[in-house]
Amino acid sequence: MDRKRLKTLTARSQNLFVGIATERDLAVAEEFLDTCEKAGLSFFEALRRDNENLRSLLEISRKLGAPTPLPDLLEQILDTALSFTGAERAFLLYNPQGDETSCVQVARHFDQRDISSPDLEISSTLANQVIQTGQPILTGNATTDPQWASIPSIRELRLRSILCVPIPATKSSMGALYLDNRFSREAFNTSHCALIEAFAAQVGTALERAYLHDQVRSHLETVNRDLQDTVDEQNEELTQVHHLLQQGPSRLRTPDGFADLIGQSEPMETLYLTLERIAPTDLSVLILGESGTGKELVARALHRASPRHNGPFISENCAALNPSLLESELFGHVEGAYTGAHQDRAGLFERAEGGTLFLDEIGDMPIQMQTRLLRALQEKEVRRVGGKSTIPFDVRIIAASNRNLHPGQEMEFFRDDLFHRLSGMTIHLVPLRDRPGDISLLAHHFLEAENRNRPRQNRLKFTPRAQEALNKHTWPGNIRELQNVIARSAALAPSGGPLEKIVLDSPSSGLLSQDIAHSETIRHLGPLLERIEREEIHRALENTGGNRSRAADLLGISRYALKRKMIRFENEARPTD
Repeated sequence: MDRKRLKTLTARSQNLFVGIATERDLAVAEEFLDTCEKAGLSFFEALRRDNENLRSLLEISRKLGAPTPLPDLLEQILDTALSFTGAERAFLLYNPQGDETSCVQVARHFDQRDISSPDLEISSTLANQVIQTGQPILTGNATTDPQWASIPSIRELRLRSILCVPIPATKSSMGALYLDNRFSREAFNTSHCALIEAFAAQVGTALERAYLHDQVRSHLETVNRDLQDTVDEQNEELTQVHHLLQQGPSRLRTPDGFADLIGQSEPMETLYLTLERIAPTDLSVLILGESGTGKELVARALHRASPRHNGPFISENCAALNPSLLESELFGHVEGAYTGAHQDRAGLFERAEGGTLFLDEIGDMPIQMQTRLLRALQEKEVRRVGGKSTIPFDVRIIAASNRNLHPGQEMEFFRDDLFHRLSGMTIHLVPLRDRPGDISLLAHHFLEAENRNRPRQNRLKFTPRAQEALNKHTWPGNIRELQNVIARSAALAPSGGPLEKIVLDSPSSGLLSQDIAHSETIRHLGPLLERIEREEIHRALENTGGNRSRAADLLGISRYALKRKMIRFENEARPTD
């Protein structure tokens, strides 16, 4: 062979060993090896093998660069490593977060069979050292190698030839390629190590790219789901607005300051107009309506829309306290006024200065307290219990009752002069059964409140059957009952999807005890209703831990009415002589 030609081929083939091999270099090297072989230069056989491996490495780098699902990519990496080295088994430890320890993601035999429980088949100590240090490990017989023979996993598994190289990432190792042969010693050499290191560098780039691709795809899927949920919610809101528009001219927006009041019916329209007119004034207001119609909600809305909105809003249930405690609560007391009065205390009139005082259940106020309250309202000043001096106040009074307080109706319960003092303007709240068009609007509002506490994928929606059940119910407990029913139905509903079952529990719902509901015998209503009343009161007290005020709220009656019923039931239960 021409000596000059051999020198040229040798120079071109040296590029193979400095990591800048190109297609042209590989072709030249191949020609060089052919020439050497024809010349009988057998010592170049190893160089031919390296040339073939580098050609394979170039080919696999092209495959790794193509878009491939991560599970398929991992298997492809192991199959390539097995073919490069002739290893018995291959394991890929992978953690895209770059933690110092990684778990086996995929493991295969040389015949492409998957390995079960792969984490128990390798030396984790050896693999983790490679990941932490970023340096490869090559041993021809781990069981006799002084550096590794003392490791329990190597002794127990009787491991022999092991080649483990790190998979480099942008900042640190993201895992390792672990190859072994349990039956042959010295199965791997330094050439294998160099080749697998070069391969692992390409693997690291491919895995980082695949991981980022999966992250972007997952993020886009989340964004798409969120956008779809938003579209669904907006469609539902548009459906509700369309439903309201079909019912005729209605108010689609409550006035400023009345955002907490919900309703589009004619009675609500009248209420909005009334509140708009009286909010700027200092008129005392008397709100009448059944329990659960939202009297305190109206009072708060009126306060927020008034010039006093920066002042306090103080609320007191007049039926919740006995006369002496109520007097002290309203007017305050001085130190030593009675046992337990250890210091001066301002009453509600003083604490509501510049704001609004809301007196709920005013119709259940004892008659002697009505007299003291009337005097305070006439004089616009109060005297603390046990005190001698009077204290003027500047407070707007809003009172409420579920009883008929008009003069001549319940003279024995309420003073006419106090009624006229309180009712600068009287507002009658219509029960929910008389404004059925608002039931759906309120129900959706309460369900939306329940859904705020749920993950987006678990939010509930009414089915036509559920909506029909809501519209058919007479709602004796009014809005409070509707709110409780929606909360209870949502709590008992399956996670996410449609809300089909409306869980009612009032006597009018038909969900009475089985012996009553299924009885074919007509019964006298008196004992039957009394029994139901007893059971509901008992259940309400149990649910509230004996708190009568909360039990009364659940039942939709005043605390005073609850107390009277309990006394009556107790007297009826006593044995007669």
